Amino acid sequence: MTDTTKQHDDGGPWMPHYDDVEHKIVPGMSTLDYFAGQALAGMMVGSVGTIGNSKDVSAYAKGHCNHVIADRAYVIAANMIAEKRRREGADDAN
Repeated sequence: MTDTTKQHDDGGPWMPHYDDVEHKIVPGMSTLDYFAGQALAGMMVGSVGTIGNSKDVSAYAKGHCNHVIADRAYVIAANMIAEKRRREGADDAN
């Protein structure tokens, strides 16, 4: 059985903002989610040249490989956060 409670570094909140209705700071999405969305957008734009026109990309995104595309986007995002942490640590050492 897989332990789904394993903690991971989501990079913290991305663009926290003040909610005028609730009168408090709300975190917004995680940095991991933001980076994954950016990676996904890049993959889909990059796939136009290899798949064909934008209609082909739409069909591709609805196919059986959706989970593979999403997984790749999150792997890229997690690696981006790990690299960010590594660089922050390198900055602290200087």
